Amino acid sequence: MEEIARESKRTGIKTAVNIVRAINNVTGAIFFELQKRHSDLVRENLTLVYQAGESSSDLPEDFGGLMTRPYISGRRQPLEPIAPEDKLLFDGKQSTSQKFFELMGGTLLVYPTPATAVTVKGDYAKKPLPVSGMADPIPYTDHFLSTVRIGVLLLNKYGLLYAETNEFKMALNDQLSDTLVHRKGYRRRVKSSIY
Repeated sequence: MEEIARESKRTGIKTAVNIVRAINNVTGAIFFELQKRHSDLVRENLTLVYQAGESSSDLPEDFGGLMTRPYISGRRQPLEPIAPEDKLLFDGKQSTSQKFFELMGGTLLVYPTPATAVTVKGDYAKKPLPVSGMADPIPYTDHFLSTVRIGVLLLNKYGLLYAETNEFKMALNDQLSDTLVHRKGYRRRVKSSIY
């Protein structure tokens, strides 16, 4: 953090608040790219327990989206997303065979309501904790310190709103790709020239 803060102040970001905002924008963009790539760096096991008669369970605070469809422990078939018009079919009904799920706010609902206790499992993308001060650890710096540094410097140069542009996302994506390829030991595929 100190190195990024020194570099940021040297190149123009004067306040700690703006450095923290820039870091959170960059780590959010890194999370989004890692989630899109189904990277193991953000994959976390999901285990939710539903008691008989309960159809909802709270998701973890760091829940950033499902990476696999959830399933009932001990069963092979994953749960399907429920269509809004089908929810009425299960209103107040209990069963020992759940077939559908729905994400609603910070909860995962299963349909029909379990008549006996069940455990839902799957994988989710773990969101990084936001940085709130200069002493907080920066997410992803173990693997992507250079990506975080470049992202913060770009936001310093063009402003915090630049994080919403496709140009910024492409620049981070390129840097991230290079790092991931290097990390896995693969060579990056380059399109051949037309000449």
